Amino acid sequence: MSASSSSDTKINNLNKQISMLENNRKHIRDELKTTLDERREYYENVIKEHKKQNEKLEKSLSPQKFFLYILRNNPIIRTKFMNYHLDIKSYKETIDTYSKDILDLRSNLSVLSGEMGQRFLDESGDLELSEEELKMLKGGYKGNLNNFVKVSEENEKYPEHSDNFAKLRKHWNITPEFYKDELSKTKSLVGAGKSGMKMWYSKSKYFFVKELNKGDREALRKLMSKYKKYMMRNKDSLLPKFYGIYERENIVYVVQKNLNPFDSGSWVYDLKGSHRKRTIIHHKQTDIGKDNNFGSSKLFIKHSRKIKNQMKRDTGFLKENNLMDYSLLVVLRDDMNRSEDWLKAENKSYCCEMSGPGPSQRSKANINIGIIDILQKYNIKKSIESVFKSKRHFVKSNRSASEVSAINSKSYKTRFDDYMEDIIGELRKKRQTKKKITLKSVSKSKKTKTRKVSIKKRTK
Repeated sequence: MSASSSSDTKINNLNKQISMLENNRKHIRDELKTTLDERREYYENVIKEHKKQNEKLEKSLSPQKFFLYILRNNPIIRTKFMNYHLDIKSYKETIDTYSKDILDLRSNLSVLSGEMGQRFLDESGDLELSEEELKMLKGGYKGNLNNFVKVSEENEKYPEHSDNFAKLRKHWNITPEFYKDELSKTKSLVGAGKSGMKMWYSKSKYFFVKELNKGDREALRKLMSKYKKYMMRNKDSLLPKFYGIYERENIVYVVQKNLNPFDSGSWVYDLKGSHRKRTIIHHKQTDIGKDNNFGSSKLFIKHSRKIKNQMKRDTGFLKENNLMDYSLLVVLRDDMNRSEDWLKAENKSYCCEMSGPGPSQRSKANINIGIIDILQKYNIKKSIESVFKSKRHFVKSNRSASEVSAINSKSYKTRFDDYMEDIIGELRKKRQTKKKITLKSVSKSKKTKTRKVSIKKRTK
């Protein structure tokens, strides 16, 4: 069989797979549309019925809060909406999986057919994004994303915070020369975040650049002044280091410190302190594991109390600003080239022991940790999501124990802190074994001591 006929066969097989996946996705989309229509109709009927029963209350509350009031006080309605919510979420996740598989197959197809292939996000229409974000994803920048990032003054998204970012970069010993040189070359990450947001590494992977959606960039803009003061006062903070926020071709992106600057050989975990849907199936070293993959593992770190106290100050800052849904990123390496690891990971890398998945059990390992994804506000949308998901509806004493991510910032902090207390322990030095003392040596020393005493008595 010639090379060309072999290539044609592969192309035909890929086209068949794509066609099959597209048909499956269309079927799920139809199911999703039907469920959305049913939920909308049910919602309208519920609101209409309860408006008659609670006219005064309905007038005094916003539509969202009135809906929350209905959910709190009607278990049957709450369960119905929760079932709708779970079905819709399941459909969307299935569609998202199909879309990513189709995208991968089309990328392979474009390589085989000798064409560049236009990278697009077909699944974006199924995600809950604003019109601006959908427009940006579907019809945004179509050029080569490598070396796309620019950090000039003209590209600054929020010039009013230019001075704050400059002071932070100076505080973290990032010179203007290093900053521009390191970001003069950037590499785009293939198959970026779940929401389709674009991501890049800088020249030596010192920086990680991430596209921000409208909600995240607004949250950072409002937080910036407080964030700058907090980071200047807390040199050992585990919060992400934001170096600047820029815009080019309608794409807004933030430059931050990269916690894992290595090409391979790292075990990476994203930990929230929740176990609901926190599993990566068939977890491999190249995957970012989650709480259930981390299992019963514990990190034994030098000066762990100091680190956990700083972590609690950090989560306290996030709670005060109504932020939640953040994670602790744990990067583990089982090589012992500590000088290189510690240099790249700065002063947040510790020698520790690990038990459980990751490097070999109870082994010495290098570790870098940091809190990530801190820009999610607890708002009305998250409040409704919490009602749908949580099994402990509106029981204050149990909110921090809830297994869902969408809980208020105070409860989220409590659960996160408790989990960190559980998985991080103090690395203690091994006790040195004492020399065995024989009975013979003991009796000999006793005789010597007695002899000395008797001599003293004679002298007296």
